[in-house]
Amino acid sequence: MPLLSQFTPLGHLRMSSAPAHGQRFYGALMASLGNQYNVEPGSRMDGFCYAVAMGLARSRYTLERAGDQADPHRVYENLPAREDEYGLVPTPGDTIPERRAALASRMLLPGGANRVNVTNALRELLGDDFVAYRPCPKDEAIVWPLNLGDQPMNLQRPEVPRRLVRLMQNISTGLGAPQAVTYERFTPLPGFIADYPELRVGEQLVVHPENDALMERVEVLASWLEPVGETSYVLMFSAAFTKPHPAGVLMTTAPFPYWVSSKRHNVIVLKAAAAADPEKRRQVNELLGRMLRGVSTWDIAAESTPGHAGPFKVGEGLLGVTPIGDLTL
Repeated sequence: MPLLSQFTPLGHLRMSSAPAHGQRFYGALMASLGNQYNVEPGSRMDGFCYAVAMGLARSRYTLERAGDQADPHRVYENLPAREDEYGLVPTPGDTIPERRAALASRMLLPGGANRVNVTNALRELLGDDFVAYRPCPKDEAIVWPLNLGDQPMNLQRPEVPRRLVRLMQNISTGLGAPQAVTYERFTPLPGFIADYPELRVGEQLVVHPENDALMERVEVLASWLEPVGETSYVLMFSAAFTKPHPAGVLMTTAPFPYWVSSKRHNVIVLKAAAAADPEKRRQVNELLGRMLRGVSTWDIAAESTPGHAGPFKVGEGLLGVTPIGDLTL
């Protein structure tokens, strides 16, 4: 607790039992005078030393407050300016400690996305609501396709002719066996050959690349122009499709090095109430969107028991909050 005295008027009082700055300056000034002056309480020199000491104390407190503006845990007067500097927009109900915590976590961004830095940023932001930051362990990571070059990857040299076409009919039957289908030329994109839109025999074609569940790579077994009447024709080719595809999907011969892994997936575990709080989730998503790499993904989960998150149970778990399985933290 502070010690109240003539050295702790308004502006000098601090919640500390340490001597006030004014008292320390006053003591130093009085000690430096020696015995040649009358320093009895109430004397002229006593008043002079007290006035000088309090002036120096005010300067010291002002410098300390100025220094606090660089510390996210102590900033007050310049808090709105520091928030604007880091792109923070507090909500109407945010308290000063909550705003300081958000600022402190944002100031850790330049430190990168290593585990220690992300953990510290989440702890600064959420305080006791933060439980654990769990990147996907290597032995739990799922890689698809299993091997380099497997379906639906299309590994080609950079100079391979790049064709972009559109499937013109549904594919749903006869899967696994060669079948003929119609296609049309798609508006060429930069880098695609516009003068030769028809496919060539032997080319590797990625079908439906915009859908990771239905995409596949096929080989063009035959390609021809099918006459329609006397003056028109349609483009056709044959290939062995193993998945169904609706009409209108894209197909391309361009290199398609599709290889994904869950290694960059992270789970952020919070206390149950915080994990279900939309505002807490927004803050976490915003922070991780700035800190983690562009290929990283994450989920926000609730702690179920100490050291565990999940598993999901009917009537108890929350979709998007409770993990399906049991995660050990």
